[in-house]
Amino acid sequence: MKLHWQRVELPLKDPFTIARGTLYHQQCLIVGLTHGDVTGYGEVTCNSYYGHTYESLETSLSQVRELIADGDLIHPGELYDRCSEVIAHDRFALSAIDGAAYDLFGKIHGMRTTEVLGLPAINQTQSSYTLGIDSIEEMVRKYREQPGWPVYKIKLGTPHDLEIVQALRQETDATIRVDANCGCFSMWLDAEADHCEFPCIG
Repeated sequence: MKLHWQRVELPLKDPFTIARGTLYHQQCLIVGLTHGDVTGYGEVTCNSYYGHTYESLETSLSQVRELIADGDLIHPGELYDRCSEVIAHDRFALSAIDGAAYDLFGKIHGMRTTEVLGLPAINQTQSSYTLGIDSIEEMVRKYREQPGWPVYKIKLGTPHDLEIVQALRQETDATIRVDANCGCFSMWLDAEADHCEFPCIG
């Protein structure tokens, strides 16, 4: 197998703000694993808060490139274990290799990744759309541009957290999950904020 990657920088439609700061673009590595004429792809984002840069990720990937090249196609779980012995410190790089390995394994064997993992059918999985911190008016605007999602995750940590949730609740009856990591979380569930979930704090 051949391990390779490419740097990409993705512009964001709107600035994405969380308690730690604002992103205007997202730096990523697209990681590929090629076996014969089939390639599986994974992805990893750079994250300065956790110390992951293009350079650090590429260093970790380079440390397992030869190990991967010397091996045959194996189950992704086994490949993850082997790579973990070398770069256990870099879960970001490992996640990209893992994603590419499952994609490659599934393509070669004609299986969806959910089947390889033994997970329920994909139509039973609900994705969420994330709204970054902004003014109430802007968060409502962003929601209106992305209606119809079953779940919305909203970043919080402002003096008007409750008002944000109340305003969005007027727009949708979808499940709202709040994520106030590293922010000052002051919102309490009440009757007006029904159907909210609070599992994302940390």
